Amino acid sequence: MGNQKQKGFTIIEVVLFLAISSLLLASLLFGINTSINQQRYKDSVVSLIGLLQEQYTLAANVNSQRTSEWTCDVDAPAVSPAADNARGTTDCVVVGRLVQIKNGDAVTTANIVAYKVNEALLKASSSDIQAFTDAVELAALTDTSGTSAVSVVDSYTLNWGSKAKILNRVGDVVGSGDAITIAILRSPVTGTTSTYVVNEATQDWDGKIVTQTSRDRAAIICLVPPGALAGGQQAVLVNAASSNASGVSQRPGVAGC
Repeated sequence: MGNQKQKGFTIIEVVLFLAISSLLLASLLFGINTSINQQRYKDSVVSLIGLLQEQYTLAANVNSQRTSEWTCDVDAPAVSPAADNARGTTDCVVVGRLVQIKNGDAVTTANIVAYKVNEALLKASSSDIQAFTDAVELAALTDTSGTSAVSVVDSYTLNWGSKAKILNRVGDVVGSGDAITIAILRSPVTGTTSTYVVNEATQDWDGKIVTQTSRDRAAIICLVPPGALAGGQQAVLVNAASSNASGVSQRPGVAGC
């Protein structure tokens, strides 16, 4: 009997097959992971835009968390209302929304209230800025005092590990680069809404927030992903003196981002 020819694969052929299969699988997994990271990053950008746009809605459609037990001083502690307040009235008025980003990813929002209103100075005010600085006192409405304290500050963390990098119009990092204050204020004189931007976390209302400089400043928030990302990074832009949610937009290709 003659020798029969054996059919099958050599060791080299098997090794080559496994190597090629492993490379293809690794490429597939890398592509899937990259796609997931890109989608997560887009989600963090869209979420921040939605959050900022919502603040304009809340500024226009006031939702006051103040109870009948609250006065309205700087700390808004839960104490008895002022003695000269008639039933159903308040010693403060919600005039806007405050947004702050600290440490690159910690976002807080709260109502802004006007109190200690000087009616004479308010009527004499020739501009919104003068009205806010001369005729009223401003404060972010918070309450952290006592056992019955009710939090009126909403806190968020930027999605999927993204970090905010605060830029100016030429692409330079501003200050620490990880903090910003955005005040959306409705004028007690004209009723119009305007946005004030300070590139730091502050509640210095007269000295830093309610100024012509802050009103003329746009907020440029570059979102930096936690790892490598295919494609360019995105920035969220809030136009200077923006009066409504349309002033918030997503901007690719921003200098420095």
